Parts: sequence; structure tokens; C-alpha cells
Amino acid sequence: MSLALKHKLLRKPLDAASGWLQLQQVRHHAPICGPPRFPLSTGQRLIMGVGGLVLMMILPVWMIYQTPRWSALHNNRPYRDDEPPPADE
Repeated sequence: MSLALKHKLLRKPLDAASGWLQLQQVRHHAPICGPPRFPLSTGQRLIMGVGGLVLMMILPVWMIYQTPRWSALHNNRPYRDDEPPPADE
């Protein structure tokens, strides 16, 4: 795309009130970088900042600790929380 065509596409048509020498640039695209254009609440900031950390670090550790319980459950063996109390006779 030539430079002249880019300038033609990015410029607004002349307005009768603005005069024939004043052209204004307009933007027809979204900003590429920068802060969000809407304010975030504290809860939203916390979820966006810590949510990934929870998914990547805390959840796998919790799953590793649940593996013995899961294994006992799927092998039809009693797990220490599910064992019946000994019968006193």
C-alpha cells in the first residue's frame, strides 16, 4: 500500500466549516498497547493477577496430595478417612 493511499484512507473528508486546508487525522483501529480503557475493581484485579497463579501452582499441588485418596477410591480399597471404626465386643 502506497504512502499516499494510507494518508487518504486515514484522513477525514474536508468539512465546510473547517476550511479547505485543515485535514484531521482519524484512527480507525483499536489501540495496540496501554492500560485498559475501563476501570477494574479490586476484585477483578485480584482475579486477573492471582487467578493464573492459583491455576498453575496451587491446584497441581492439591491434586498431587489427593492422588492416594483417588487411587484407593478407584481400586475399591478403603482409604483412612473411609475406614469403618473397629467393633468393640
